[in-house]
Amino acid sequence: MALLLAVATFLVRLPFPMDGYWFGPLNLQFGFFAQYIALFVLGLIAYRRNWLVGLPDKTGLLWLRLAVALIVLWAPMMLINGAVDGKVWFKGGANWQAALYAVWESFLCVSMCLGLIYAFRRYLNYTGKIGGFLVPNAYTAYLIHAPIITYLAVAVQGVMLYPLLKWALVAPVAVALCFGLGALIRKIPGADRVL
Repeated sequence: MALLLAVATFLVRLPFPMDGYWFGPLNLQFGFFAQYIALFVLGLIAYRRNWLVGLPDKTGLLWLRLAVALIVLWAPMMLINGAVDGKVWFKGGANWQAALYAVWESFLCVSMCLGLIYAFRRYLNYTGKIGGFLVPNAYTAYLIHAPIITYLAVAVQGVMLYPLLKWALVAPVAVALCFGLGALIRKIPGADRVL
């Protein structure tokens, strides 16, 4: 799956490289659509067939370790492919840098999905009040997050603060808005059946 996803990602990024905003108002980057579509469809299939509930601990741990290894390998990979020198070939095009990045990114996506499911199932398998609110609204928050985050980023663009401090102040507002608006949207009659 990860290898097929890497090939699809590489091919899609030939005409649509990363950071190419093809529909600016919604912040859409078509270079990521192969991953979005494949992981969404696979998630539906996995849910309906209970694959993730039956994920063996050994398999989950393997993928979690792979995710950590891939995260550690990110910096050396970016050094090798020239990104440190300002070369952005990895973002797309017919070159080995884009192919390497597509493979790395696709394996990271799959390993994070499987590894985090294992980790959360094993170590954080409970629901409190906050989780009880977040879980049913997560998908809607995901669907609406891009324009909300874009709006907030533009709104605070002129605020002169250290970037990490600005992020630390804006991120909780963004999360609260995404989940709060998601909960309101789900109250629309019939919306909770599809969201």
